[in-house]
Amino acid sequence: SMTDLSPFDDNIVNKIHYLFSEVNAVKCSMVGDTLTTFNNRKYPVNMPLSCYQVLAQDCTIELKFMVLLKKDHASEQNHINVKISDIDVDLYTEDHGVMVKVNEMEISKDNLPYTDPSGSIMIKQKGEGVSLYAKSHGLQEVYFDSNSWKIKVVDWMKGQTCGLCGKADGENRQEYRTPSGRLTKSSVSFAHS
Repeated sequence: SMTDLSPFDDNIVNKIHYLFSEVNAVKCSMVGDTLTTFNNRKYPVNMPLSCYQVLAQDCTIELKFMVLLKKDHASEQNHINVKISDIDVDLYTEDHGVMVKVNEMEISKDNLPYTDPSGSIMIKQKGEGVSLYAKSHGLQEVYFDSNSWKIKVVDWMKGQTCGLCGKADGENRQEYRTPSGRLTKSSVSFAHS
């Protein structure tokens, strides 16, 4: 019968949703010392050691997420900290492997994928690195490996983010806006603000 051939099986619908959300997700990334903002602007960033910088955060009053980056003083390796609701996730490298800590507790590779008690945050291995997914909190994906990272925010967060990654609104001129709201011309003075 025709009903058996229904093209609207959930799996297909889910795949389509996923493809659309992937296409619409705005991403910010860093390879080496070059940062590419949500609005696709590239600039060199010299991260100060052992001091966290805000890469991207929800700048609405809800503050659903915050992604921070610091360079470890000893190894000069990247260390990413993601704050979502009551969860604190640390992603960093040790002996060439990516380490994951959730609220200071180390999660071994054997225990990935990890899902938080609310079920809205998932962390899993992906290629050489680790990805964190928290779509309901506005973060499509935070990917981290030993020499790069990328942050994708969901479509409805467009224009509502701030931090080094920018506003994700497709607008380039406003890119270097400091927390106090002033526009700074140079990426260096911006990074330090």
